[in-house]
Amino acid sequence: MSRRRGAIALMAVFLFAVISLLSLVIFSRIEDNLLLLGAEKDEKQASYYAESLAYLANEGVSKKMIIDVIQLGGSYHLPAVSMDDVSDEHPRLSCVAEKGSYTAVKLETSCKYKGIGAKANLCFDGVNPLFIQEDGVLSVEEMENAGVYEAWQPMLAENFTKPPEAGVRSVTTQEPLHLKQKDGKLVQVTEENQEIPFHENTGKLRWEIESAVETKNPLEVSGVLWLKKGSSLKGDVHVKGVLIREPGSAVEGQMVVDGLLIGENTGPIRANFQPRLVEQSFYFFDDFIKPSGYRLKKLY
Repeated sequence: MSRRRGAIALMAVFLFAVISLLSLVIFSRIEDNLLLLGAEKDEKQASYYAESLAYLANEGVSKKMIIDVIQLGGSYHLPAVSMDDVSDEHPRLSCVAEKGSYTAVKLETSCKYKGIGAKANLCFDGVNPLFIQEDGVLSVEEMENAGVYEAWQPMLAENFTKPPEAGVRSVTTQEPLHLKQKDGKLVQVTEENQEIPFHENTGKLRWEIESAVETKNPLEVSGVLWLKKGSSLKGDVHVKGVLIREPGSAVEGQMVVDGLLIGENTGPIRANFQPRLVEQSFYFFDDFIKPSGYRLKKLY
């Protein structure tokens, strides 16, 4: 009988040990899961703060900053932002260049929450989507359908009267003119076939043409060329940037636009959409910069 009792006692001890071990394993796993859930919660909270700080930092982004980032390809360190004692002292604005597209903008933030680091990138398009024209033409009809044609006329005139930035040259032609390009310069040719310096070079121009202009040889200009109503341009011309052509203006000869044609698209004009050339020359237009298409990317 004593042996039987001893066996039962031994079995009881064994079962108790097994149950204790299983309990220890179970409680250990529960504790690990609780810790893991807590860590995941803190990671999500850290990510939430990084995202929120990105949107807060974006409130301090100005149109000039976007223009500088797009045009110059530089970056900006934005003012510090904070939320619930979580902060980013150096949010950063920079460019994202993609071939065949306008330069996008990226806002980067980083922070720490309970020792857990998190980052977020807020990307967006800086250029007004209306200027995305794969065929290289923003027609009068498209502007009218968008409800901007009437508003853009006076806006464009006002923008052309502003003093140009360093390196940009403003030209207005109001009288009939015969031109030729010689050694990278624009030269006026008189009726007596005399050559008079007209402009020192053909780069970074904002050129308003209100009269009849004829080129004696192929002409290449960079910047913005604005053909106003009643004006005419005769000859072979290559524009790198933006050609604005009002209804009622005339084009004779072969014209190639590498960039964007805005307005009337009749006659011998071939347009090739090149966003980079457009943003390099047309950034001064008030309605050109219009942020849109915000996209948030989390970085753990």
